[in-house]
Amino acid sequence: MARRHAPATLSEWTRFLLLHASAGAALGVLVGAGLLVSDVAGIGTLFWESRARVAVGALYFLSFASTFAAGSIATAIMGLAGKDR
Repeated sequence: MARRHAPATLSEWTRFLLLHASAGAALGVLVGAGLLVSDVAGIGTLFWESRARVAVGALYFLSFASTFAAGSIATAIMGLAGKDR
């Protein structure tokens, strides 16, 4: 007979991951926006003068959001090890 996971445990983990992923993604979008507004290395100028602003913006912000979300999840999971002690 196959083992079944308790629904409360799955829901807890899902909420845990979604909370940290969304916080990391929001931080990533804010960092990306800050870099565009600050025009670091001329990236803001390149963005605003681009004809494909929607595609460039989607790639730019999604890359920041996914990177920061993954980092936030990884940090949160690694921080769980200290809770057992």
